[in-house]
Amino acid sequence: MTVFRVLIISAMLGFVTTRTILRDKFLLEQCPSSCTCNIVEKMVDCSNANFSEIPSEIDTNVTSLDLSFNKFSGIPMGIVNLPQLLDLDLSNNPMIRLIEINFQSTSLRSLKLRRCSIDYIDNSVFKGLPNLEVLNLSENPLNYLNNSLVSSSVKSLDLSNCNLKHLKALSFSGMTSLAYLSLKNNHNLRLLHSDSDSLLTLDVSNCNLEHVPTGPLRKIVELDLHGNNIQWLRNRTFSNITNVENLNISYNAIKQIEVNSFSHLSYLTIIDLSYNRLATIEKIHLKEMKDLNTFIYPTIIFV
Repeated sequence: MTVFRVLIISAMLGFVTTRTILRDKFLLEQCPSSCTCNIVEKMVDCSNANFSEIPSEIDTNVTSLDLSFNKFSGIPMGIVNLPQLLDLDLSNNPMIRLIEINFQSTSLRSLKLRRCSIDYIDNSVFKGLPNLEVLNLSENPLNYLNNSLVSSSVKSLDLSNCNLKHLKALSFSGMTSLAYLSLKNNHNLRLLHSDSDSLLTLDVSNCNLEHVPTGPLRKIVELDLHGNNIQWLRNRTFSNITNVENLNISYNAIKQIEVNSFSHLSYLTIIDLSYNRLATIEKIHLKEMKDLNTFIYPTIIFV
């Protein structure tokens, strides 16, 4: 009886293995001729293939799809036929304008639209992607955000290198789950006031900010302001950013710090003040920073 059971189990395992091999062979045969497919990872790379529509031969079980460097003019409707798609890369496509999509993809988690020549974004364009969490719009010539972007699911947004000159206070108020925002390398951005109260990390490095961002940023724990043009830290400068733990304001033009500039930063653990125009700093400036364990200040003398 035991031998009989072993034979049955072996036969079943052989059937499963054969079926898996046949299925993988079938998947390989379905890979579009201009693409490369990784069956194990369920990844398909169709970059540089001159496509303007998603190839029908792509297996519906694909989870990651690279369509960069093609001819897509918008988010393709074909993603509705890929119910397990998690990651879509549409970078370097000639989109110019992102308008509202009239279909829905509930699986997509990450969307890359880097360097697509986008100069306009409809505020509700991402409503059809209700589970989108990571959105990369970097290196697009946006200049301005005409409307408040709306998404209840996006947690990470990259708007770096977008030539942004002005942002309305409500630009991100419709992104109620936004935790990470990168605005770095927008060299014409001088002021920033944001009404986003969900942000945890804000990167506004290498812009041309003259003042610390304003608005209800109470949940921010990491703030990167290095490489800007901030010259003064006045009393209550950080009164709206009271929970910040990691603050980088290096490579600015700071030449004066008023006594109570840091008085609201009781949770701060790391601060970088290097490469500013400060010659000295008074210990009284740091008296409220009870958790401070890293203070980077080359060329600055304590007095």
